[in-house]
Amino acid sequence: MVINSVILNKFGWTEGQYYSWRSGLSFSDIHLSEMKFHYLDNFFIIYKDDVHYFIINKNKKKKKEIELLSCEKYKFSSNGELFKLIIKHEAFNADYQRHFKINKILNK
Repeated sequence: MVINSVILNKFGWTEGQYYSWRSGLSFSDIHLSEMKFHYLDNFFIIYKDDVHYFIINKNKKKKKEIELLSCEKYKFSSNGELFKLIIKHEAFNADYQRHFKINKILNK
């Protein structure tokens, strides 16, 4: 599966290869090359053992290293499933937050 990086970039996500330049944060049990995208320091997309995972770091304290076992993990196999997770957890920039909140109100 190829992740739709164009939409992720519009949502404010950044590709994982640039993450190490901006932050000293890392995972204790995955290699940096397995991290594909991230949003802020709370949401990550990793590709490990031929499976894509949507990771939520629930620990709000700033640490240098995150343990994958202490995070919420969701497997996904399509861009549709990924975008549903992103919308559910509001993992996008302020412009889209406003848009999706209005959509929720109109769809009730």
